[in-house]
Amino acid sequence: CRPIPMTRLVPLHATTDLLVLHRLAPQRYPLLLESTAAGQQGRWDMLLMADGSQLRLDTDGHVRREDGSRVEGDFLTALDRQWQALRLPHSADADDVPFRGGWALLLDYELAAQVEPVLSLPVRDDGLPQALALRCPAALLRDRDNGRCFAVLEDSADGLLAQLQRDLDDAATLPPLPAWQPPLQIDEDDGTRFTDGVARVIDYLRAGDVFQVNLSRGWQARFAQPLDPAALYARLRQANPAPFAGLFNAAGRAVVSSSPERLVSVCGDVVQTRPIAGTRPRFDGDDDAARIS
Repeated sequence: CRPIPMTRLVPLHATTDLLVLHRLAPQRYPLLLESTAAGQQGRWDMLLMADGSQLRLDTDGHVRREDGSRVEGDFLTALDRQWQALRLPHSADADDVPFRGGWALLLDYELAAQVEPVLSLPVRDDGLPQALALRCPAALLRDRDNGRCFAVLEDSADGLLAQLQRDLDDAATLPPLPAWQPPLQIDEDDGTRFTDGVARVIDYLRAGDVFQVNLSRGWQARFAQPLDPAALYARLRQANPAPFAGLFNAAGRAVVSSSPERLVSVCGDVVQTRPIAGTRPRFDGDDDAARIS
């Protein structure tokens, strides 16, 4: 039978800078998740460490591994198969550690077509994968409640520990990010495009075709030189600190995020969702039942 994988914790210096490690080797540390705002919602900072294994959904609709070999089935099925094969058993002793090994995921909106095949969604035209799963058997974690910083490694990832130590030494000599240079130009979607969209949403609601719509506007910033994703993230976490901030950089793509919203959390057997889009606070005298009826 397959041996049960285990994890172990390795203490690190409390001042370890996770963003510097990401800057040093983003291919090895592709995903940084941080709580950059004070408060009770966000507690943990996490920097995931990849071993090079991956699954990706290419624009031709096929799923491939890191060596280009094809994988049978759709992306979500292939990922579930891999995850189930390596899944760690539940342990009450590990409930206080948010990551014990797993995957870093980047999922495009168009992946929804695998969940709802009736959807007719656009296809990426830049040749980059529509979905990406990077195997991460190790991570660096910081508990903001007590300042403790440590590495967590699966038992099969001991070889990454020596690499981590070398990276920590090299990170100490990495020069700081250059001074922030603002964009030369910012282009915004035409306001009438948004208001016209609101009118269409109202029509769809009245017709019963939709019950919820996430309508947004787009901005494009143009810089004099190619922008380092780490520089943008560092600027964003300073200008807009948030309990759920993140930086994902892999496969020729980078995503920077700074959000006040926890979509879902899992603690042991308890799953909690706390979306904020489309909600408003209650007030005295508000009668939901009367309004709904």
